Amino acid sequence: MGDSQAVIIGVGDGLSAALARELAADHALTLAARSQDKMNALTEEIGARAVCLDATDEAAQDTMQRTLDSGD
Repeated sequence: MGDSQAVIIGVGDGLSAALARELAADHALTLAARSQDKMNALTEEIGARAVCLDATDEAAQDTMQRTLDSGD
């Protein structure tokens, strides 16, 4: 993994999963979706971090951003 971070919000098994596979080699990748189940296989496959997130919840977005900024 490189030093660059990438975050994909709204991960499913289509376009976002394909994008995640492309980015994983060169980025510290975080995948976010409302359902952990949708991300489990993909995160294991590519070594990404998974975050349960409702993208319509601004407080949850802020919490995720602070977590990413802190490197936790």
